[in-house]
Amino acid sequence: FSAFTVAADRHFFVQFDGALTMTHHATNLDLPGGANITTAAGDVAEFVSTGANTVQCVNYTKADGTAVVAAGGFTPGASVYRNSGTQTITTGTVTEVVWQAETYDTDGDFASNGFTVGTGDDGIYIAVAQVYWNSPVIDVEYQIDIAVDGTDVVETMIQMPMSTNQTTDVVGILSLAAAEKVTITIYHDVGSNDTIGNGLRLCQFSIQRIA
Repeated sequence: FSAFTVAADRHFFVQFDGALTMTHHATNLDLPGGANITTAAGDVAEFVSTGANTVQCVNYTKADGTAVVAAGGFTPGASVYRNSGTQTITTGTVTEVVWQAETYDTDGDFASNGFTVGTGDDGIYIAVAQVYWNSPVIDVEYQIDIAVDGTDVVETMIQMPMSTNQTTDVVGILSLAAAEKVTITIYHDVGSNDTIGNGLRLCQFSIQRIA
């Protein structure tokens, strides 16, 4: 819901019996952190009405004891990496990187090689990724991209300067809405297949909300 029908100057509490979404509105339903809240059974919210149908949530207590707005507001986020083996990248084919292990995932939003923005977590995110090419070919184009719902939105392209093992990386600031999925894709046009390796310092992807 996104509004209450209530007279001015009321002070009231609501206890939730299950999951629903309270939609933030700067006037009608002003929520902590300026973001939507997904409720859970046992959560309790305290409201005041500063005018007719103009409501502010002045306190929200989660049943599990966690804060509705984390310190600094820097959640959600996740960091993942490749921890074993190689992944074959077919020449001339845009390929989604397969991530195998997590360093952290604050809200459980990372799955199927991508980070999906949760309900109420719309905002500005920073995304950083790096991959390690095992057999690059000098002067051939290699590319690493940040994709949102399958469409590349940030691209880094280089002509490989050396034929020894090399990394490529990409950084982007993204405005994301709920349910949008962020993945990392890579590409090369060597003419034959190449592979990427593994390692926390060499093949990793991190994404974090910053505003």
